[in-house]
Amino acid sequence: MITISRKASSSSRKRVQLFTRVIDVDHINEFKEYIVVWFANAALTYFSSINIYRGFVDPRIIRGSYGIVCNEVQLLLQDERVKKIEEEVKELVPIPLNDAVQHICDIARGSVQPSITSLDWYFAPEFGEFVKTFIPYKYDKDTYARRRVYGISTDIASLAVIGAYITYVYRDMRKKDAKREYEYGFVFLDIPEPQLINIRRLQDSTVMVMQAVHSGDCSKLAIYVGVASAIAHVVGSILNYLQPFTLHFIRPVKESGVQKVRIIGVDFVDLTALARTLHRLRISGSVYTLIQLYPSEAKQKNVGGCKQFRRFLEELSRAIMIYAELGDAEALYRVLRSVVHEDSKINDDISACLRALRIKKEWNELRRALFSINI
Repeated sequence: MITISRKASSSSRKRVQLFTRVIDVDHINEFKEYIVVWFANAALTYFSSINIYRGFVDPRIIRGSYGIVCNEVQLLLQDERVKKIEEEVKELVPIPLNDAVQHICDIARGSVQPSITSLDWYFAPEFGEFVKTFIPYKYDKDTYARRRVYGISTDIASLAVIGAYITYVYRDMRKKDAKREYEYGFVFLDIPEPQLINIRRLQDSTVMVMQAVHSGDCSKLAIYVGVASAIAHVVGSILNYLQPFTLHFIRPVKESGVQKVRIIGVDFVDLTALARTLHRLRISGSVYTLIQLYPSEAKQKNVGGCKQFRRFLEELSRAIMIYAELGDAEALYRVLRSVVHEDSKINDDISACLRALRIKKEWNELRRALFSINI
């Protein structure tokens, strides 16, 4: 829970002494590998182009950005997509988004000062056995929560809440040993020189691609090609002068009714070379559009032609990856040749799928855009 202090006080300073370490703005660069800082950095990058993963950031610059974050985040509160996912995100991060935003705005206005509080369970998946030695022996190790060894400033905690909404992709329910648990997916695009790029458009495009391909039970190749196409489409020719563009994909799991989170997957993938290949081929916009149309699992089962559409997208993604890595265009030519003839069965199937999904663009228009490829 976020504890708000009206002004810096001796009691607040005493609270700091209760913790072995404190995650605050002055020490944020030391905690780059922690999930809570990962979320906070996503919010800083998205709203103020501050990315601590690109080197040391002066704490004064971070504090000075709170006014920008406060002003810009208001649009996020009005976003219909955020309202739709709020109930899902709150299962993992119970602090209301409005409360987190209000706290950052109050700090920016100078009406409150950040205070130090305990690191709550939902932002502490890494704090396990390895910190046990820091717990004083006078405490019962079974009842003294290990995460209480670390404290966190309320401004970092609030930024992390905002970052969770920016990076959220999905929540899946699954059963394990008669227990119900939820897997979450969060994605962030770690990019160089975010001030030179439309970072919000790029991050939003990445989230939309990830949501589309996840709903269709896609391969990792489709994920990488989809995000790389978004990078090439949004960044354009400046892509040749900046690197790396790294996809961060984090998957925490929470068991229903239990206040504990564990991480089951962390992927860091450099997509720079793949994005440059798509830009050079001149099909990044076409691929980006197609990947966003990736049919969900339900549509693949119930709508005629959607299985064929999924197969085409997967084969296209694989062919692009082979060309990017090996320079072998044979697979890419083969995939494109399969949709050259307008009256072929595969074109009829994909057209039927898109019509059933009420996609405005005709399949003939979409496939012809791929033929502008420059190999």
